[in-house]
Amino acid sequence: MQGEGEHGTTADSDLPVDAAEAARRFHAAFRSAFRRFHRVVDVGAPRFSPESMAVLHHLRRSGPMTVREACEHFGRSQASVSELFSRLEKRGLLLRYADERDRRRTLVWLSESGLEALDNEAGVLCERRLAQAFEAIPSEQRTTFLQQLERFVHSVGVDASGIDASSVATPRSQSKKPPTGEYER
Repeated sequence: MQGEGEHGTTADSDLPVDAAEAARRFHAAFRSAFRRFHRVVDVGAPRFSPESMAVLHHLRRSGPMTVREACEHFGRSQASVSELFSRLEKRGLLLRYADERDRRRTLVWLSESGLEALDNEAGVLCERRLAQAFEAIPSEQRTTFLQQLERFVHSVGVDASGIDASSVATPRSQSKKPPTGEYER
């Protein structure tokens, strides 16, 4: 590319660009950033079966539930769901607690470790390497960059698949307590 310097910027990068050129440059920068910052799976990191991940994802979406409700949803026997929940509980990914509305019922919910496991599984970029790269940029430029990126992401709104782009950039709640009364039964 003409005028490209050692950091991949062009001498005329401050000049206005049309949408097609902006899309091409963004695509190239995004591809390069992904290659540099993609997360490599840690060899020692815990692994989860597809069945375990399906349960964790379902709990995150639906909220706390009983073993019986999980059996109905997954179309599995109570014995197999109870055994899976017990394994996930032993790994510290699930909690069991009495339903506040009906003490006879025991609900299963994600522990803080379960929420972290879902976040780690979903993460595609290495935050440590990103933080190192951001360290090399002055604070004001970091702030401006992030504000512009967030504005860009929010400007997209809802995409064709129905995903709200603005929700993708929102961090999850840090609540360590099981939710109460937030989910319909």
